[in-house]
Amino acid sequence: MIRRHAMSLIEDDTMARSVRWEMITLLVFAPCTNPHELIFGMDDASAAAIAEAAASLVRSPSEAELYRVAVENVERVGRGGFEVSGLFAPVRAISRLLGNPRLTACLSISFASSM
Repeated sequence: MIRRHAMSLIEDDTMARSVRWEMITLLVFAPCTNPHELIFGMDDASAAAIAEAAASLVRSPSEAELYRVAVENVERVGRGGFEVSGLFAPVRAISRLLGNPRLTACLSISFASSM
């Protein structure tokens, strides 16, 4: 329900741009809260909403960079060094096998927030 609302806000051109940017951030992190998406990647509807947002939100090269950073944020946070020696090696291998870099990132974020 929250995800659908976020997607509708992203697509709403009458909504403030700042709210729409925040909803992109929410959707980017959403797969970290869903076991199926955590393993297999973001659902198609969310990915499409994020991709389509670029057309209406990005108006300059600096906003294009902001969009890129927002979309890649989970992976960037996941490289933040929260990994515990040996614990993340199997997760990293599974992540590569599935082609889903978010798996390691989400678990890294989850581990860091539980400390």
